[in-house]
Order: sequence, then structure tokens, then C-alpha cells
Amino acid sequence: MIERVTLLRSAKIEDEYHGKKITWHVIAEVYAKVEPISSREYFFAQASQVEVTHKIQIRYRADVGAGWQIKHRDAYYAVQSVIDIAGRRRFLELLCIEAKEGGE
Repeated sequence: MIERVTLLRSAKIEDEYHGKKITWHVIAEVYAKVEPISSREYFFAQASQVEVTHKIQIRYRADVGAGWQIKHRDAYYAVQSVIDIAGRRRFLELLCIEAKEGGE
């Protein structure tokens, strides 16, 4: 894991018109392994109606969940699923789709 990524979590705040607005807060910068999924994996992802485009592996954190975003270089990824690899609380695999900055 040699890439630096930023973990972002959303929060709803009230805007000046008393509506709800989503903002993104930086939670941490961590080292990660970022890779696009293979064409074979993409085929199976489409079969299950999931649009996963990237896998991001990070060290285990108990607070990461679906709905978070990952910023890597100039790209944003929306976390769809979090997998504790081998159930050992050492590494997480985040299954993500490409997202717009500050949105999903």
C-alpha cells in the first residue's frame, strides 16, 4: 500500500433556508492500494446489479462504512461495500464506484 487516499464522511447540515445540505468532512488520510476491477469481476458485478468499478484496500478501521467517499488524486469514489478481509481485522477491501466530487 503506497498510495495516499483521503477518507470522507458526509454530514447533513441546515442551510440558510432551513433546508438540509450534505457536506463532506475529512476523517483521515491513509495509505491504500487502489485498483480498477478486472473485466471478469466487472462482468459478475453487472450480473448482481452492482456498478463497482474499483477496489481500494486499507488497513482495518472500525468506523469506515458504505456511504463514505474516498479521494484518490483527483478522483472520488463512493464506498458501496466494506469487507473485512479474512475476518481478521487487519485489512478492509472497499468496493467503490466512481463519484462526483462531494456527491454520489
